[in-house]
Amino acid sequence: MIAALALAAVALVPAQQPERVVVAFVPGIAWEAPGAAVGALVTYDGCPAEVAATLAAGKRVTADCGAPITSVTLPAGARLLDLTALPSLDAALAALRTEDADRTLLISVAPRGHLGGVAVLPGEGVLRGDTRRDGLVTVPDLTRYLTGDLDLATSAGSAADVRALARREHLHRPYHGVFHTGLIALPMLLYIWLGFGRRRAGPWERRIALALATYPAAGFVASWLPWWRVSWAGAAAVASVIAAMGLLLGLGALAARLLRAPVEAGLAAAVALVLAADLLAGGYLQETGIASYSAVAGGRFHGIGNAGFAVLATAAVIAVGAAVTRYGARAWLALVPLVVLVGAPPWGADFGGALTLTAALVVALAKRPRAVVLGAAAGLAVALALAVLDYRTDDPTHLGRFVGDVLEGTWTETVGRKASAAAHSAFTWFPLLVAGSAAYAVSRRWTHPMVAPLVVLWAVGSAVNDTGLVVAACGMALAVPLLLSYTERPA
Repeated sequence: MIAALALAAVALVPAQQPERVVVAFVPGIAWEAPGAAVGALVTYDGCPAEVAATLAAGKRVTADCGAPITSVTLPAGARLLDLTALPSLDAALAALRTEDADRTLLISVAPRGHLGGVAVLPGEGVLRGDTRRDGLVTVPDLTRYLTGDLDLATSAGSAADVRALARREHLHRPYHGVFHTGLIALPMLLYIWLGFGRRRAGPWERRIALALATYPAAGFVASWLPWWRVSWAGAAAVASVIAAMGLLLGLGALAARLLRAPVEAGLAAAVALVLAADLLAGGYLQETGIASYSAVAGGRFHGIGNAGFAVLATAAVIAVGAAVTRYGARAWLALVPLVVLVGAPPWGADFGGALTLTAALVVALAKRPRAVVLGAAAGLAVALALAVLDYRTDDPTHLGRFVGDVLEGTWTETVGRKASAAAHSAFTWFPLLVAGSAAYAVSRRWTHPMVAPLVVLWAVGSAVNDTGLVVAACGMALAVPLLLSYTERPA
């Protein structure tokens, strides 16, 4: 009797109907839709057909940009509309009122170099996907949202916040290029002025070298001032970098006094501490700096980028190397927490960085350059362990997801894309800075316990990271001017 009543009760409960979801490509900017949860969308090359194909596949794929958007099959039974031919976003929203849908996902694809837009109707606040950044979403995030595997958690905010994020990322591309032009040209002009070591630096040249040593880190610290929010963003960006250089020089002088160390060692310590503290606090400077990675490019959204790693690790090796003179080789063990900070998914999430820094640490402790093989093996073991631990968490970063790609046999495309990007660095101006810095250093015949770890850091880092020689260039832009300032003081 009880069983019969239970069966009857179940029969009377209506079957839960799946949600009806409409995905619409719209004109204008989707985050301007009223009554929606909004975000900026990483669309890579700005091709609607490629975005649609990626949405269907759940991972980045290439597609014929002339293909119709509606030719793909979306997951979870979602329907796809192409409303891009309508004159405005308002017209698209009016057309969508006739659709019978529980949820509507709006997508606008921006031109290359810009972030697109995304909106979920109904909703409020700003969206947050696997990027771990409020207001920033990727297309694979939307696929997981449609299948129910990812909740695009919303946080307090508005379209104005998304608009500011998109403006900063759009400006990042040209200003990033200008910043790196300075990174390459300014040290090279100093080395040329000094005849690549044919004459010693005077007091003013050493002061200039000390200031130039702050430049790589200033590209990150400058975002403490929101230069992208003002009308004259270019002038504000330059002023922010100069202010950041002054701040770092002041912190370096203070650190030198507290540590009773040369000002060059104090400056290296200040740079390392500022960037390390930023990682512990969430990596704001890594995500927003003029010298940081670009969300528009879509290579990384969380943790420490390759340029940031090069600056942080180089500064740390110089600071600890200076301490070796006073405390002995055991001082190198101070780099161990940095390896964890760089590689751990909650902070740096940098597989290559953990490997590279471990290799440099082993060489420093062994005092033999050939120990680089052992160091690289140890670094690989550390990095793999961190990646596997991340893979086993409920919310893995790109490190853990790459482990999943390896287990599924779909990792070759990712590795190939990164290898191609690394090879591209050989055809930029970065090799000029690397060659020029190396030539100056060799001409001065610098010898110090920190030299071998630095060389390993730059060589291994350039080999295993997808930006290639950018790692060596950024590291040398900090280290060589510092060593120039220190070693060429009057006897």
